[in-house]
Amino acid sequence: GEHSFSVFCFREGKLAGIESVNRPADHMAGRRLLKLSSAIQIESVVAANFDMKVLEADVRARELEAMQ
Repeated sequence: GEHSFSVFCFREGKLAGIESVNRPADHMAGRRLLKLSSAIQIESVVAANFDMKVLEADVRARELEAMQ
């Protein structure tokens, strides 16, 4: 809706926090993303086709690859 949004906070190019208003799915995905060690690029979240669920899946896949 028009009164829902998420703001991504970066520090030195690394995701440092996510603030969400009326977007509980973004909030939960953000909490999971913050626990992962992969860096999330600012360009990823400002892209026109940005989708939080897709970003989380991509980051998790990269994390799994790095562990193997």
